[in-house]
Amino acid sequence: MKCLSLFSTTRRIVVGLFFGLALCFALSAPVLAFPQEAASDSKQFIVFDAPGAGTGFFQGTYATYINNSGELLGYLQDSNNAFHAFLRRADGTFLTFDAQGAGAGAFQGTFAPGILPDGFNDRGDVAGQYVDANNITHSFIRAKDGAITTFDAPESVAGSFADGISNCGAAVGGANGANFVYHAFVRNEIGVFTVFDAPDAGVGGTALRYQGTFATGVNAENEIIGVYIDSANLQHGFLRDKGGALMEFQVPAADGSILAYPFSVNNNREISGFYMDSNSAFHGFLRKRDGTLITFDVPGAGTAAFEGTSPYVINSGGDIAGFWVDANSVDHGFVRKKDGTIVTFDVPAAGSAPGQGTFPVGINDAGDIVGDFVDANNVIHGFLLLHQN
Repeated sequence: MKCLSLFSTTRRIVVGLFFGLALCFALSAPVLAFPQEAASDSKQFIVFDAPGAGTGFFQGTYATYINNSGELLGYLQDSNNAFHAFLRRADGTFLTFDAQGAGAGAFQGTFAPGILPDGFNDRGDVAGQYVDANNITHSFIRAKDGAITTFDAPESVAGSFADGISNCGAAVGGANGANFVYHAFVRNEIGVFTVFDAPDAGVGGTALRYQGTFATGVNAENEIIGVYIDSANLQHGFLRDKGGALMEFQVPAADGSILAYPFSVNNNREISGFYMDSNSAFHGFLRKRDGTLITFDVPGAGTAAFEGTSPYVINSGGDIAGFWVDANSVDHGFVRKKDGTIVTFDVPAAGSAPGQGTFPVGINDAGDIVGDFVDANNVIHGFLLLHQN
């Protein structure tokens, strides 16, 4: 049963380093749909399925981000296990789209934003990826008006992935370079690239263990966060300021293979993320603007391998949304308030077997939370948890 839990957890978290996703986008004909949405027994929740989502084992709707306009981003896995991107507007209507050149085979297709949850800004620009017919990933930016720009960053020899975009249109991610080494990049709003590496990043990866540097998020000040993998295959965090100065960091309490994995940065330069202990259990951290590191665990979180606390997105108010895995390998949602208070929740329709449960991955400044859940039949559905005053 642990295998199912590991599958469901690692589909959201990159624990070993990226599997060589390289992505590129071009717009195909959008499909406008009016989904049937269900309010759960709690009035706070809205449960939804994207048009065309499959209903088989771990198929369905993956909601990945919500912006401050109330628009949701995500992707669906269809009945053939191909992926397609969607945008759910604030009025509940859906726009689904595929990248021109995206593969149509199993586990190919279009991801929005993809691996990480920061690929959506407040004006509606999307940074994401698609996997082509040769299983190579490429990067794209989709503007609010639907225009798509595709690219692979410099230093790419086997593709690239864009996974974060600022409100000014600067996209960040990683380029899959020579010798199985990643390089971080930022592409500014006029298409100029800067490629950079953390000073202590490894330069000798293998096909099974990539080393190097990749960016995971960017804020309105163009401050970039990310991860680097050193020559011992240990993962550390970094913060790169808008002037280009890069500071490496790790959580002092970490003693596993992930010493710090920054997932999200807000406009106050507060960073949320996780680290791993010697049992391969996850724990959350908050890095304050002054560099102070605060670690935390959700009460009741499991302590075995791939259990524990996994923060995702931090909003401008300092609230953090994420999920935690209990000792029975069931997943649950949480939000950690700025004052340190932790509130846990489950979508009422979520399953309660190992590998099932609730997976929040986004929170906007109003406190609305988006994510997905796995039901008792191992089908995935999106949810929106509206903030309650």
